[in-house]
Amino acid sequence: MITDGSSSTGNIVGCLIMEKFDGQQMQENFLEKTKFNIRFRSRLTKVFGMSYFKPMSEEEFVAEKDKNFQIVNGDNINNEEDIKNFLLSTQ
Repeated sequence: MITDGSSSTGNIVGCLIMEKFDGQQMQENFLEKTKFNIRFRSRLTKVFGMSYFKPMSEEEFVAEKDKNFQIVNGDNINNEEDIKNFLLSTQ
């Protein structure tokens, strides 16, 4: 068969480099990027039954960000079942 040969194009060779994940740096980078979209730094309000985005002040955003962004030690999360259990326990 064509795909059985060592020079076959069906053979795929790949390389994957893993770097240590720094959650704090990722959080800071994400928060910096939220400045460019007003919806990320807004709260949802209702006026006469209609929902609107109301921009938060910088002080409000800083106060709310710790509630909305968490860095989790993932040592005990190894598969999708562990992720599901973690998400259910934090609600």
